[in-house]
Amino acid sequence: MRQELKNLKLAVDRETEKTGKKGKKGKKKKKGKKGGKKKKSKKDKDLTSDRTIDSLYQELVKEGILVRSKKVKLSDYVGEYSYLGTTLRQVDVEPMPSLTDVKQLIALYGILPLGSQSVHEKAPLVKALLLAGPVGVGKKMLIHALCTETGANLFNLSAANIAGKYPGKTGLQMMLHMVFK
Repeated sequence: MRQELKNLKLAVDRETEKTGKKGKKGKKKKKGKKGGKKKKSKKDKDLTSDRTIDSLYQELVKEGILVRSKKVKLSDYVGEYSYLGTTLRQVDVEPMPSLTDVKQLIALYGILPLGSQSVHEKAPLVKALLLAGPVGVGKKMLIHALCTETGANLFNLSAANIAGKYPGKTGLQMMLHMVFK
């Protein structure tokens, strides 16, 4: 994936160089007017500068976006180890992960970096985890366990939960700004 990302960046750089050579005169004229100032003011603009973190928390709780995680430990997620999976991996066949494999990966990529500053600094940066599977296999339980073990906040940003709460483009921007702040 990293190699694909590097290839995509190189392709984008090549495209911008090609278009940059063709339209340099037009770009210089645009920069001279008002081009650079608008971008800086948008990045620096704080949508909730007059509000405290506590008031943001209260609004997100009231709207049902910030939810209390259930007190579940990762050790409550029980499953058996797949001995067949180990044998298949030895012959370069990747089987479906067992519940123990999933539990181990959640601990490795989710709990350890969030729970320990030294692990966070030394381990590779993982910004997102994707949990996919059929209904009833324990995806929500793993999320609650991760939040319990690390003391993290749980934001429910599912489409069913946020529908109609912050309408329009500005409402969506405000909600995301509050969540990230």
